[in-house]
Amino acid sequence: MKKKVVILHSSETVRRGLAGILHGYFNADIVQMSAPQNVDTSSGIFNYPVIVFMEWLSLNDGDELNFPGQNKNIERVLIFENDIRALPRGCKYSISLKFTSSEIYDTVKKCFDTGYASEAAHEGEGLTIREKDVLKLVAMGFSNKEIADRLSISIHTVISHRKNLTEKLGIKSISGLTVYAIINKLIDTSNINPEDLI
Repeated sequence: MKKKVVILHSSETVRRGLAGILHGYFNADIVQMSAPQNVDTSSGIFNYPVIVFMEWLSLNDGDELNFPGQNKNIERVLIFENDIRALPRGCKYSISLKFTSSEIYDTVKKCFDTGYASEAAHEGEGLTIREKDVLKLVAMGFSNKEIADRLSISIHTVISHRKNLTEKLGIKSISGLTVYAIINKLIDTSNINPEDLI
């Protein structure tokens, strides 16, 4: 099942920026909304496991971050302008607008890894040795032909492995695959010469 994300924030810049970061890392359906009253529960978005990013200022004291008709498989992430404060009931995760894209990735991955939002909760555990080899080389900036030459396989096989990686990890972009490889220690960044990546 494709991951579902709702971004609820009054700033279009924040909504679009966060959506762009998430699209770079995750294969997810992302819905953007400017205000809580714009949440269309009849659309069925809350019938599926979903992460909801909510602006701290959109909450009133005592709000429990609930939506009409929602199911129990909703993970709420609060968005803070600056420093992160105490979280209200019903919320385990938060991000600050000062977070880097990799910090946002870490937080969202924790949400998905809780097992509520994807049957691939432990994404990456099912990668084959050859898929990991291909992932390492993709993350280091090698082309399909270069990967094929280094691993002594055909370009078609490389493309097939890359397709499998995208499906298993839910990550479409090369930058997302690179961050995944670094975070999961598939490549050692201390041994990479930045000049080689240019």
